[in-house]
Amino acid sequence: MQMKHLFIILWCAVGLSASAHQGESFRMPFLLPQHPSGRAVLYCTTAPHTTVFTPEERHMAVYFTQRGIAFFVLNNSQSTDDVDYAMQLIRDSSRVWHLNPDDVGMMGCGAEGALVARQSCEAPWAVRPNFTIMLSPLLATPPQKKLPFTVQNHLTPPAIVLVADDDAEISPVNNGVAYYTAMRKAGNPCALHIYPVQRKALLQAFADTLHSELIANLSAWLKALPSPQIGAIRVACIGNSITDGMGIDLNDVHSYPARLQQLLGKDYYVRNFGVSARTLLNSGDRPYMREQAWQMARDFAPNIVIIKLGTNDSKPENWQHAAAFEHDLQAMVDTLQQLPSHPRILLATPIPAFKPTWNINDSVLVHGITPIIAKVARKKHCDFIDLHQLAGLTSNDAQPDGIHPTATGAARIAETIYSFIKQKYHSTSTCNLPKRNM
Repeated sequence: MQMKHLFIILWCAVGLSASAHQGESFRMPFLLPQHPSGRAVLYCTTAPHTTVFTPEERHMAVYFTQRGIAFFVLNNSQSTDDVDYAMQLIRDSSRVWHLNPDDVGMMGCGAEGALVARQSCEAPWAVRPNFTIMLSPLLATPPQKKLPFTVQNHLTPPAIVLVADDDAEISPVNNGVAYYTAMRKAGNPCALHIYPVQRKALLQAFADTLHSELIANLSAWLKALPSPQIGAIRVACIGNSITDGMGIDLNDVHSYPARLQQLLGKDYYVRNFGVSARTLLNSGDRPYMREQAWQMARDFAPNIVIIKLGTNDSKPENWQHAAAFEHDLQAMVDTLQQLPSHPRILLATPIPAFKPTWNINDSVLVHGITPIIAKVARKKHCDFIDLHQLAGLTSNDAQPDGIHPTATGAARIAETIYSFIKQKYHSTSTCNLPKRNM
């Protein structure tokens, strides 16, 4: 892109503004690429509201738009309401701006980096970014090393953290390393780079794209970052730690939902909404339907939902409430069937418990829970798959606890569900999945 042409586009872009927001004009300067990839980045800054880019932001805009990424700036981004509004505006206008609403990221430096991190961990699905770029985020001040929010398994989006180590206010250990560690522990993709420079040099790097290590690292990360296809069939995987991928190293790659995504390919968008130790029973010790993941799974607007719960319900302290299991499962199904996306629902039984670890009872899984799941599937016209009878799944596919599958076991689960989806939902006689808006 020639610089002269860039300024023409920039002038047209920043002349636009959003409609009134909370009684005030809500201006959000932005620049759209000539050849859009569908990806967008919202850069948050505490600078005063303006309709023009600062020199720093102009260099950022050049960097991103040259890579097909739309660039938006939210000035004075101290309020989460403003951030929510900006994210919603970008997604609501995605068709006009040739954007993918499932590929909108956020970026911030210092305190705004912390705002981006919090938005990634706490915001509702509709305004949560799909990826985050943080430059020396001010997450925790020394000597504190604990993050002021919780990184959620598979619900916190992929992140790249770029930290300057010559910064008296922001310690890499208390911030970048802490966030990377939490993301790694949760099984979420995260990259961390620490540079021997001052914080302001991180922003200045965008002005010199030919000689910047930061630019090289960020470019490689963005290139490798997966982008859901617009209009892809959305698959929500609801479950406990077996769905989450507990105990599987790099479970964002090797859990059964991750493997299912790899098998189904770009025409599908699979999300993992598994939460460890949760029960289907609302009277259980840790009910799934009281978790944020349950709300986010619905907000995801799925076309297919896979429910794989029941393992933790088999514990004596939970199964004493067995009489409510059918009611609670039916309530979950009813709620999902009433979603505007009208998803197909696949009820899966728990896999075998090869050991009675944590009081999990395989006999209850076979004789108590499986028949109820099959009954509800018939009654509510759901699909049913008995993973307890999964061919080829043996104790060799389980971790030492005898409960959680290894990466190999998770792959077997994914392969079975993949075959079911392709055969059941896409044969010429039975395919009735709703088409998504493009």
